[in-house]
Amino acid sequence: MRSPAKINLGLSVGPPRPVGFHPLATVYQAVALYDDVTASLREDDTDVTVEVIGEFAEDVPTDDSNLAIRAARLLQSEYDVEEGVDLTIRKTIPVAGGMAGGSTDAAATLVACIFGLGNFASSYIIPVFVQTVQNYTATKAGMVLLPAGLALVV
Repeated sequence: MRSPAKINLGLSVGPPRPVGFHPLATVYQAVALYDDVTASLREDDTDVTVEVIGEFAEDVPTDDSNLAIRAARLLQSEYDVEEGVDLTIRKTIPVAGGMAGGSTDAAATLVACIFGLGNFASSYIIPVFVQTVQNYTATKAGMVLLPAGLALVV
């Protein structure tokens, strides 16, 4: 799953919400720079792992702070998924460069797990996925850029 970088053309940050996050208003443009995320089903256990390769791999965490791991685990917990997944991220978007690399990798992970791994995220997930995102949005803050260039505020 290809996940595009973006550049901010305009960004406005509001006052902190009660949960401590700031609301954002942004105008951005996807650019021709991508990470690639692949997902492989693990039937032996429920573990979620990530291997990061590529130019900026050394700067990406592979522990529980990785947004792709957190996205896959969110699907597991929301839908009682019993299988695990091995993720591989080919990293070409600079880390901490404001280009949404981690967010797009997380979004690409969601799409790869929902649409690419039928056993990981069975067909009943797709109709209620949008509702889950809306519920998650009500309690979290941040922005996830979907590979198609759409943004989810979460």
